[in-house]
Amino acid sequence: MIFRLKKLFVHHKILLGIAGILALFVVFYYSILIPQQTKISQLTAVLQSEQRRVGVIEAFAGAHPDISQYEQELNAKLATVNLLLPDQPKISEFIVTVEQAARASGLELQQIKPLQPVKKTGYREIPLELTVQGTYFPTLDFLKKLEGLERFNSVVNMTVQAQTDQLTSDLRINIYYYDEPQPPEIAEQAKVNTATTPERVR
Repeated sequence: MIFRLKKLFVHHKILLGIAGILALFVVFYYSILIPQQTKISQLTAVLQSEQRRVGVIEAFAGAHPDISQYEQELNAKLATVNLLLPDQPKISEFIVTVEQAARASGLELQQIKPLQPVKKTGYREIPLELTVQGTYFPTLDFLKKLEGLERFNSVVNMTVQAQTDQLTSDLRINIYYYDEPQPPEIAEQAKVNTATTPERVR
């Protein structure tokens, strides 16, 4: 009987030992191994992301070894874009440019009048009406000069009246500017400036 009890106790100790080992393994698996694997996955993802960023930087550095020159090129492109589509109406500047183009083409600019801006999606359109007088080839040259101006514009309508060797051309031109959200007081001042831009009459 005593031998059997001792044998049973030994059997229980073995089972308890096995259970303890299993419990220890479960605790190790859920409290240490899984969090470590999750951490490793996160670190691997971060490493891969950083490696991609390094690759992009290395590719950029290879394509643009002279950063200062690249910055100058970017600034030049930005300046060109700002001329094509400024962030302010700048109607007076455009009128001066049109006057210079007409004079260079040998035309008489009889009048130029800005109209009320039209709100579009992300930008505003400013119509201008102008009248020029001259012969055929100077008129054609003027239209080419308008197309080549630094500021983007489009001739949307043109009517021509012939008087002997002179042509009187009435044009409607649209110019555009980037409609960046502005504080109310600045936006109101821009409206005033647009409304008070004088009509040029010759």
